[in-house]
Amino acid sequence: MTVRWNIIMISFLLACIVAFITPAEAAQTQTTFTYQGKLTDAGAPANGTYDFEFKLYDTADTQVGSTVTVEDVPVVNGVFTVQLDFGSVFDGSMRTLEIGVRPGESKSQFTTLAPRQPVTSTPESIHSMTAETANSATQLDGIPASGFLQNTTEQQPDTNFNISGNGLIGGNVGIGTTSPVSRLHLANASNFTAGLLVEASEGDRAAMYYAPNTGLVFDSFRPSDLRRLPLLFQPNGGFVGIGTAFPLTKLEVVTPAGSYGITHSGGGISLGSYVGPSNSGATGGWLGTLSNHSLHFFTNNGGSSMTIDLAGNVGIGTSTPFAGIRLDVNGGAARIAPGNGGAISLGTPNAETGMIIQDVIGSTRADIRFDGTVLRLVAAGPGAAPPSTNGISITTAGNVAIGLADPTQVGGWLHVNGGNFIGVYGNSNTYGVRGEATGNLGVGVQGKSSASNGYGLFGESTGNVGFGVYAKGLRYGGYFDGNVHITGALSGPTGQVKIDHPVDPANKYLSHSVVDSPDMMNIYTGNVTTDERGEATINLPGYFEALNREFRYQLTVIGQFAQAIVLSEISNNRFTIKTDKARVKVSWQVTGIRQDAYANANRVRAEEAKPQKERGYYLHPELFNQPEEKGIEWANNPEMMRRNKQEREKTKLDKPSQPQQ
Repeated sequence: MTVRWNIIMISFLLACIVAFITPAEAAQTQTTFTYQGKLTDAGAPANGTYDFEFKLYDTADTQVGSTVTVEDVPVVNGVFTVQLDFGSVFDGSMRTLEIGVRPGESKSQFTTLAPRQPVTSTPESIHSMTAETANSATQLDGIPASGFLQNTTEQQPDTNFNISGNGLIGGNVGIGTTSPVSRLHLANASNFTAGLLVEASEGDRAAMYYAPNTGLVFDSFRPSDLRRLPLLFQPNGGFVGIGTAFPLTKLEVVTPAGSYGITHSGGGISLGSYVGPSNSGATGGWLGTLSNHSLHFFTNNGGSSMTIDLAGNVGIGTSTPFAGIRLDVNGGAARIAPGNGGAISLGTPNAETGMIIQDVIGSTRADIRFDGTVLRLVAAGPGAAPPSTNGISITTAGNVAIGLADPTQVGGWLHVNGGNFIGVYGNSNTYGVRGEATGNLGVGVQGKSSASNGYGLFGESTGNVGFGVYAKGLRYGGYFDGNVHITGALSGPTGQVKIDHPVDPANKYLSHSVVDSPDMMNIYTGNVTTDERGEATINLPGYFEALNREFRYQLTVIGQFAQAIVLSEISNNRFTIKTDKARVKVSWQVTGIRQDAYANANRVRAEEAKPQKERGYYLHPELFNQPEEKGIEWANNPEMMRRNKQEREKTKLDKPSQPQQ
């Protein structure tokens, strides 16, 4: 524990001076004194509330006086202050102080700190209270005034020191006057300025004096030094001057050239010599208020460099900050330098209102510019201002363009010009690119290509069970206006042909199912009439035998009862039929199983087990009284299906209900 005895000494010295001047009050002074110390915990200053126990010992290690306990003492940064009273135990003998401490909320035993602290002479001043004979201005403890007051001026002994009144009790002390009117009265003598002068052996002086028509002056100087900077208090107007005898404002600081009037050790404040608005030729600066009571900081010619108005708005380069704007910078660009070599500048990039951002001065650059119609965020490498096509443009109507200088509503609310690169690229764990339209005729995503061999929409999936395009709809999962080409298998629960009804095309559709077969089968049909011998040869396409194998035949006689047979099977892409009568019309049908390369590599498997991941799931769960979550796609991509369902349900809740018919 470290004790700061210097503070304790000051407290007792003041007490002694008061007792010396006013013994009547000193007779009433108690034996209490102030003790201040510093408490550390594990080497660090303590903070909190603590209880203290104090004991006083003499040189024989015997306790004198009573034990003093002070509880709930606040300790801040290790420092604490207490009032101690051991009684009348100070007689000039050596005393040491033993201190015990414990946490404020604890009732445990006190921890005794070591070593004991010696009590220095300041508290011993309490002993002066025993001088009961000090009851007049000329006697202190039996010693006459001539024993401790010396007259240094023999020519006028009555004017250099005088004690008037009833001794020291209620009396006044005069120096330079025989009629003091205050407790301490310093007066002019023989036309010398009244005051105090302290002079060191080197000739340095410090003075406090009152000069006629000037005021109270505090001065520190050497007789030969011209750089005297006194502190002056004027009697009229209450002006205070530092470094000048003629202050013109409530507080004026004047310093020699090259120095500052007011400074802060950290450089926070530094103002030069006083300059008024009319003194345009001077240098320096000043701060103050004008008629509108705003706070102004002025430099050089008196122009307002910074202003803070009554609403708290700050203006730089203007004395009237724009109302409602916390920071109003006027009359030039504003620049912020983060310190890494770059800068952020407010000004007129490319002759437009905006901001320039540079990572390093003269290097890459980005602009935020507004010409009154279009807001642009553009960037470019080293060099001149970035071109207007190098970024994002937003019109006041809300149209957005990327890679275009002037977006238009015709191009859409978002218009991306990719040039020779991808216009929009999306990469995500969920939706790389998503479009949504809520109108009756809305299109979530539209793809269009004007190239002769382009793609309006291109989808690709590289996952093991991924889909290049996944579409789902209540009416159609997909709608193709034009030819559809599939390089792989076309699978589904049924094949269907749908056309406008030939009888009532304006009002009806006609739908037919496609013939299904477990084989990859081709069917060829036709009609033929046998000749005089009852024979007919049927020629098939030149690729027939190359494409098919395992031929099958069906013959149907038309118009009469007759028999028809296949006289010779298919050879050289032809076969011959024969009827038992001449000139018989026969309807024929030939089927074959595909044997081309693709068919041989991709035979249809009539039956197959579901993959392990899809077991327990259905292509159409609703047909088996199963919930939607039992659909195959919930097995393959549950997260996407869950989000789709949530959004469908949200759309239903957000959609206003239709009135009942």
